Amino acid sequence: MISNIFKLLLTGVGILISIPVLSSQTQTVPPVKISGQVKNLQKKSARVITPIECNPVKIKRHATNLDSLGRFSTEMNLPFGHDFTIYYDRKFYGAYAEPGDSLYIEIDATDLNSAPKFSGDRAEFNNQFSKAYKSLTGGFYKEFSDLTRSTDEFREDLYRKIYSDRKVIAAYSDSVGLRPDVRELIERCALFSVANTAMDNIGRMPYSDRLSIFTDSVFEIGNDENCKELMYFPHVSNYLSSLFHTTENADSLLAVFTETYPKSLTRDLFYSYLLEGADEPLTIDPALFSLVALAPAQEDDTNPQPTDMILNDYIYEFADGQSKATNFNNLAELLKERYAGKYIYLDLWATWCGPCLMAHKSLPEVAQFFKDDNVVFVSVAMKSDPSAWRKMLMAGFPSNSFHYIIPDDDSAEQIMSRLAAGGFPSFYLIAPDGSIVNNDPPRPGNPEIFDFLRTNVK
Repeated sequence: MISNIFKLLLTGVGILISIPVLSSQTQTVPPVKISGQVKNLQKKSARVITPIECNPVKIKRHATNLDSLGRFSTEMNLPFGHDFTIYYDRKFYGAYAEPGDSLYIEIDATDLNSAPKFSGDRAEFNNQFSKAYKSLTGGFYKEFSDLTRSTDEFREDLYRKIYSDRKVIAAYSDSVGLRPDVRELIERCALFSVANTAMDNIGRMPYSDRLSIFTDSVFEIGNDENCKELMYFPHVSNYLSSLFHTTENADSLLAVFTETYPKSLTRDLFYSYLLEGADEPLTIDPALFSLVALAPAQEDDTNPQPTDMILNDYIYEFADGQSKATNFNNLAELLKERYAGKYIYLDLWATWCGPCLMAHKSLPEVAQFFKDDNVVFVSVAMKSDPSAWRKMLMAGFPSNSFHYIIPDDDSAEQIMSRLAAGGFPSFYLIAPDGSIVNNDPPRPGNPEIFDFLRTNVK
C-alpha cells in the first residue's frame, strides 16, 4: 500500500487491527495539544471526553479518561488547519486548530447546553466559533428536498436552502458581533452540511448529474478555504466516488487531477483520496503535493504498546427475548472466548442510525447463507436505547448471528476510539487468530459481501 500502516494491539488478548493513516503527518507536522477540565462533575457525569480528529481520509477518535478532578490531556494530528468536534456526555462541541496549536478547554458538567470556554491558541476565535456552532448547526442538517424532485428541481431546492441558512447566519452574526473569519467558517459548515444531507437525493441521479451537483459553482470545489471545514471532506469523497465511475482507471483520474487543478491543498486531498481508494497501488511523485504532510511516505510497521480496553460496565447480550448482563467488561475477551476458532464479522451500530437499520434488514439473509461456514456475525449496539434494541431483535436471527449492547456511553467511546470507528455503522472481519482481515468490508445489503466472505473465510 502507499499509505502508512500502523498496528494497534487491543489488550493482551490479541485483537490486531491494521489501520490506514494519512501519510506521514505525525512525522512532519507538530501535534495539536488539547487539555482542559470538566468542572462541577456530578455522580452521573461522563468520565470520558473524546476529541474527534476529523482528518480528510480517516476519522480518529481520542477517547480520554478524566482524572478525579475532571482534568484531561491528549494530542491529535491535523495535517492542516480545520475544524473538528469534541464529544462529551452525548454532546458535540465545535473547535478549530492548526498544527502545533495548544488548546485549553473548560466544560461545565451542570450546563452542557452551553459551549465550552477556550483559552490558549486561537481562544477568541474558538470561543465565538464554538458558540455559533452550538447555536446554528442543528438547523443545517434539516431535509430540504425529496426523492420525487428532478435534478433541476433539486438544484433549486438546494440553492434555496443554502441562501436561507446564510440569512440565518447573517442575523446571528449581526446580533453577536461575529468575527468575519468565524462567520466565513460557519457559512462553510452550513454549505457542506447541506451538501451531505442531500446525499440520498444525489445518490439516485445518473453519474453525470451527480458530478454537476458536486462541482456546482456554489461549492467552489477548487477553493482551498473549503479545507478548513470538516464536512468538505465527505463532499470530496462523494465527488470522487462518482468520478471513479466515469473514468477508465486510477491513472486516468490522476491525470485529470494533475491537468485540471493547480498545485494546491485541494489537489493534495484528491491525490490522498485516490491513494486510499485505488484498487491497485499508485505511484504519485511527492513533488506534486503542495503540503508534505499529505504526500505518500514509506510504510511504518512500528507496533505501539498494548492498549487497555477494560470497560466501565458489563456488556449485555440478547437472549430469550431479554437483555442479560454477560460476565465480560472487555469486548476483545468476549470475542476471543466465545468465538474461538471462528471468523467474526463484527458490526458496530446504533438503533437510531438509518444506514445501520438498512444493513440489519439484510443481515439475516447473509448470516443464513453462511450458516455452515466458519464465520459468526456479531452485532454490538452502542449509544442506543436498550428497549428499542430489544424490540428490533424480537423477530429473530439465524443461529450464527449474535447480538450485544453496551449501554454505557463512556465504554462505547473507548471501543470506538480503539477500533478507529469514525461512526455508525462500522464493520470488521476478524480472523480466528484475532487479526483484522479487513476494517471496511462490504456491509449487509451490498451484493459484494457474499464474494468477499467466500474469499476471506477459510
